[in-house]
This record gives sequence, structure tokens and C-alpha cells, in this order.
Amino acid sequence: MTWPNVRQPREHPLTRYLLHLEAVVGRKPGTIQDYRLILDRQLAPLFGERPLDRIDSEQVAAFVAAQARPGLRGRRSSTA
Repeated sequence: MTWPNVRQPREHPLTRYLLHLEAVVGRKPGTIQDYRLILDRQLAPLFGERPLDRIDSEQVAAFVAAQARPGLRGRRSSTA
């Protein structure tokens, strides 16, 4: 049931890819769960709902640099 005037959450563009990895490629549910955590905690906050073809190499480089900052090394999304 949907309610009028209530914004429904949009599916992130990578959600379909995660479903593909599980159903077609055969990734284990635990692996998909890890990927989902990375998507939810690291990728979605930075890239939002931007389509993949709208993410350029500079944005990816900024993401990688941010992950390499002191204090983030050794931290994994599955233990955060």
C-alpha cells in the first residue's frame, strides 16, 4: 500500500547490480550483505542516486583518497 503525498524511498542504482550478482553470478548471501553495507555506508552517501554513467574518474579518485585517510585504514564496513 502506498500513501498519497508520502515520498517512497528510491532504489539505489546499484541495488539491481547486487541482485544480479546474487542471482546470476552466484555470490553468497553473506557477500551480498557485505556489498550492501559498503553501498549503504560508503558509496550512497557520497554518490547519492547519481546514475553510474554520471560518476567520473575524479569523483572515484576522491572517494579512494577519502578511504585512505589516516584513521580509516583497517576499518571495514562489516565491523563498523
